[in-house]
Amino acid sequence: MKGSLRPSVVLFNAMFLFALCVQARVPTFSYIGEPSHSPVSADNFTPHWQAKRWTLENVTRLSDATDEATIAYFIQISESSLPLTPRLLSRIHHPGNFYALHFDKKIPAHRVVALVSQIKNEPRYSNVLVMPREPVTYRGITMVLNNMAAISHLLERGHWDYFINLSGSDYPLVAPEVPRKILAMPHVRERASNFFIVSPKEQWNRTKEYRLERIAVDTALGMSEKPQDSELVILDQTTPLFSKLNYEFVKGEGWLILTREACKFMISSPYARKMLLSMAFSQDASEHFYVSLFWNNPDFNKTIVSHSLRTVYWEVNGKPSGQHPYTIDKLRESDGSYALWDRLRTSPHWFARKFSVPDNEVMDWIDNQMSGLGLDVDEGAVDESTKRMEAHLHWLYGMM
Repeated sequence: MKGSLRPSVVLFNAMFLFALCVQARVPTFSYIGEPSHSPVSADNFTPHWQAKRWTLENVTRLSDATDEATIAYFIQISESSLPLTPRLLSRIHHPGNFYALHFDKKIPAHRVVALVSQIKNEPRYSNVLVMPREPVTYRGITMVLNNMAAISHLLERGHWDYFINLSGSDYPLVAPEVPRKILAMPHVRERASNFFIVSPKEQWNRTKEYRLERIAVDTALGMSEKPQDSELVILDQTTPLFSKLNYEFVKGEGWLILTREACKFMISSPYARKMLLSMAFSQDASEHFYVSLFWNNPDFNKTIVSHSLRTVYWEVNGKPSGQHPYTIDKLRESDGSYALWDRLRTSPHWFARKFSVPDNEVMDWIDNQMSGLGLDVDEGAVDESTKRMEAHLHWLYGMM
């Protein structure tokens, strides 16, 4: 692996991010106050409730945090990410959380049976639910429906405070206790913060034309038992809904950190069901449904923190990755070193994707230098990584 972690570099990045917090604006955190029913648009996306001020001086610091939130995790597993699942689950697992796993129906059954048996025979995984398998179509509405099914299962399992969805190709950059402590902090909990990407407004209409205008049919909706009956068929026909939407069609991503209340609203409210149906025959519904739903609701709009806390690389040296992000453990320089190494080691986020090689040396380095979950942990490096992550979160709040 190229280079080694220099503490001075990490300290500089932590101090730089802290400075950003102050220079951009002293962060202000707010309680949720009385619900507002004023219309929501991209031009008035500002908190408009009676606020309590939080600053860097009076927020709870991670080192002082004692309360912990309970998190419900959902991992959506495809055939390519199946070999990565054992290590991913072991690194995000905490006995106080809940977990749901879904294995795409397209994965050969014998491969799934072996892993499921391994999970069920592990006593510490008694809080892990393996969902019934069904076909999930990449870029189709069944990706959303699968996510919502996981939430429904998890709500029945017990009480939890936050929901986080992951792909099988994600990997944690922090220990499982870190999100639990951060999501329980007063300035996060009392504002009921929901974390996901909201793309710049200038991208919305162009994306709406590309993703919604033409009818796209997810054939997995037919509930066929055949794994091959799962594809997105795009028709040369315009949907009548395209010009009739009475809500803002928002561009974002499908990766979420949501409160329990937001999850319950998403799966049970008539408004959410109607919006879901309006996107049923669109492309990449998972990148629009969640963000549009919460953006257009005045009560949830003001809880949005526009970041999913994931490190994803869509561009390297000015070259876009295309439909999928760059693969962290495969992209190499001409000398064989990892091309994304320098960028990854200064990441201030909770997760990174995507990975493709089980138990590779990049994961080992993350465990030892960032999350502290490895066998040869550098405590100083882990401490600096945690401080960098915490400073970045405060900066996000300050930019709202």
